[in-house]
Amino acid sequence: YVYEVDESNFQELIDFAQKNNGALAVFFYKEMKDLFSEYYLEFKKSAKILFEEGDHIYLGRSIKPLGHQIEKFPSVYIFASIEGMKFRIYEEEKKEREITTRLRDVIPPGAKEFSSLAEFNNTREHAYHLITGFFESADSDEC
Repeated sequence: YVYEVDESNFQELIDFAQKNNGALAVFFYKEMKDLFSEYYLEFKKSAKILFEEGDHIYLGRSIKPLGHQIEKFPSVYIFASIEGMKFRIYEEEKKEREITTRLRDVIPPGAKEFSSLAEFNNTREHAYHLITGFFESADSDEC
Protein backbone atom coordinates (compact mmCIF):
# COMPACT_ATOMS: atom_id res chain seq x y z
CA TYR A 1 0.00 0.00 0.00
CA VAL A 2 2.96 2.32 0.61
CA TYR A 3 5.71 2.57 -2.00
CA GLU A 4 9.32 2.85 -0.86
CA VAL A 5 10.65 5.98 -2.56
CA ASP A 6 14.26 6.70 -3.42
CA GLU A 7 16.16 8.65 -6.06
CA SER A 8 15.91 5.77 -8.56
CA ASN A 9 12.11 5.48 -8.63
CA PHE A 10 10.81 8.88 -7.54
CA GLN A 11 10.21 10.22 -11.07
CA GLU A 12 8.72 6.87 -12.07
CA LEU A 13 6.18 7.10 -9.23
CA ILE A 14 5.30 10.69 -10.16
CA ASP A 15 4.81 9.61 -13.80
CA PHE A 16 2.66 6.68 -12.65
CA ALA A 17 0.47 8.95 -10.52
CA GLN A 18 0.04 11.43 -13.39
CA LYS A 19 -0.75 8.66 -15.89
CA ASN A 20 -3.51 7.44 -13.58
CA ASN A 21 -4.83 10.98 -13.01
CA GLY A 22 -3.76 10.79 -9.41
CA ALA A 23 -1.54 12.34 -6.82
CA LEU A 24 1.50 11.21 -4.89
CA ALA A 25 1.91 11.89 -1.18
CA VAL A 26 5.39 11.27 0.21
CA PHE A 27 6.24 10.81 3.88
CA PHE A 28 9.79 12.01 4.60
CA TYR A 29 11.43 10.82 7.80
CA LYS A 30 14.76 10.26 9.49
CA GLU A 31 16.08 6.77 10.03
CA MET A 32 15.43 6.94 13.78
CA LYS A 33 12.17 5.00 13.94
CA ASP A 34 11.11 6.13 17.41
CA LEU A 35 10.65 9.70 16.11
CA PHE A 36 8.03 8.83 13.51
CA SER A 37 6.55 5.41 14.32
CA GLU A 38 3.16 6.66 15.55
CA TYR A 39 2.82 9.11 12.63
CA TYR A 40 3.95 6.45 10.15
CA LEU A 41 1.36 3.97 11.45
CA GLU A 42 -1.37 6.56 10.83
CA PHE A 43 0.08 7.19 7.35
CA LYS A 44 0.00 3.43 6.60
CA LYS A 45 -3.62 3.16 7.78
CA SER A 46 -4.57 5.98 5.43
CA ALA A 47 -2.68 4.34 2.54
CA LYS A 48 -4.54 1.07 3.09
CA ILE A 49 -7.95 2.76 3.07
CA LEU A 50 -7.14 4.78 -0.06
CA PHE A 51 -5.89 1.65 -1.85
CA GLU A 52 -8.82 -0.57 -0.86
CA GLU A 53 -11.40 2.05 -1.81
CA GLY A 54 -9.83 2.71 -5.22
CA ASP A 55 -8.71 6.32 -4.80
CA HIS A 56 -6.06 7.51 -7.28
CA ILE A 57 -3.75 8.65 -4.50
CA TYR A 58 -0.47 6.83 -4.03
CA LEU A 59 1.54 7.11 -0.83
CA GLY A 60 5.27 6.78 -0.61
CA ARG A 61 7.88 7.01 2.12
CA SER A 62 11.50 8.04 1.99
CA ILE A 63 14.43 8.39 4.35
CA LYS A 64 16.13 10.91 2.07
CA PRO A 65 14.86 14.36 1.09
CA LEU A 66 15.33 13.69 -2.66
CA GLY A 67 16.55 17.21 -3.32
CA HIS A 68 13.46 18.86 -1.82
CA GLN A 69 13.77 21.44 0.89
CA ILE A 70 12.61 19.42 3.88
CA GLU A 71 12.76 21.69 6.91
CA LYS A 72 11.56 19.24 9.55
CA PHE A 73 11.00 15.54 10.08
CA PRO A 74 8.65 13.79 9.87
CA SER A 75 6.99 15.59 6.98
CA VAL A 76 4.41 14.75 4.30
CA TYR A 77 4.53 16.39 0.88
CA ILE A 78 1.68 16.13 -1.62
CA PHE A 79 2.64 16.17 -5.30
CA ALA A 80 -0.37 17.21 -7.40
CA SER A 81 -1.27 20.05 -9.74
CA ILE A 82 -3.22 20.68 -12.93
CA GLU A 83 0.07 21.87 -14.45
CA GLY A 84 2.08 18.85 -13.39
CA MET A 85 3.40 17.49 -10.16
CA LYS A 86 4.11 20.49 -7.98
CA PHE A 87 4.57 19.83 -4.30
CA ARG A 88 3.22 21.38 -1.14
CA ILE A 89 3.61 20.36 2.46
CA TYR A 90 0.81 18.71 4.43
CA GLU A 91 0.60 20.40 7.81
CA GLU A 92 -2.78 19.32 9.16
CA GLU A 93 -3.59 16.80 11.92
CA LYS A 94 -1.48 13.69 11.55
CA LYS A 95 -4.13 11.05 12.26
CA GLU A 96 -5.45 8.51 9.74
CA ARG A 97 -8.90 10.09 9.42
CA GLU A 98 -7.54 13.58 8.76
CA ILE A 99 -4.80 12.32 6.41
CA THR A 100 -7.29 10.26 4.38
CA THR A 101 -9.83 13.10 4.22
CA ARG A 102 -7.26 15.72 3.20
CA LEU A 103 -5.68 13.53 0.53
CA ARG A 104 -9.13 12.79 -0.90
CA ASP A 105 -9.67 16.54 -1.13
CA VAL A 106 -6.68 16.62 -3.51
CA ILE A 107 -8.34 14.24 -5.98
CA PRO A 108 -12.08 14.41 -5.29
CA PRO A 109 -13.90 11.34 -6.69
CA GLY A 110 -16.63 11.80 -9.28
CA ALA A 111 -18.61 14.94 -9.97
CA LYS A 112 -18.38 17.77 -7.47
CA GLU A 113 -20.77 20.66 -7.02
CA PHE A 114 -19.03 23.85 -5.93
CA SER A 115 -20.79 26.17 -3.53
CA SER A 116 -18.57 29.15 -4.31
CA LEU A 117 -15.94 30.45 -6.71
CA ALA A 118 -13.41 30.29 -3.86
CA GLU A 119 -14.09 26.56 -3.41
CA PHE A 120 -13.72 26.00 -7.16
CA ASN A 121 -10.42 27.93 -7.27
CA ASN A 122 -9.06 25.98 -4.29
CA THR A 123 -9.95 22.65 -5.93
CA ARG A 124 -8.52 23.76 -9.27
CA GLU A 125 -5.28 24.78 -7.59
CA HIS A 126 -4.86 21.41 -5.85
CA ALA A 127 -6.18 18.98 -8.46
CA TYR A 128 -4.18 17.17 -11.13
CA HIS A 129 -7.04 17.45 -13.60
CA LEU A 130 -10.41 19.12 -13.45
CA ILE A 131 -13.30 19.08 -15.92
CA THR A 132 -16.06 21.58 -15.28
CA GLY A 133 -19.53 22.15 -16.61
CA PHE A 134 -22.45 24.39 -15.76
CA PHE A 135 -25.83 22.78 -15.19
CA GLU A 136 -29.30 23.90 -14.16
CA SER A 137 -29.06 21.76 -11.02
CA ALA A 138 -27.23 18.80 -9.53
CA ASP A 139 -30.07 16.58 -10.81
CA SER A 140 -29.44 17.46 -14.48
CA ASP A 141 -29.17 14.49 -16.85
CA GLU A 142 -25.70 15.64 -17.89
CA CYS A 143 -24.28 15.19 -14.38
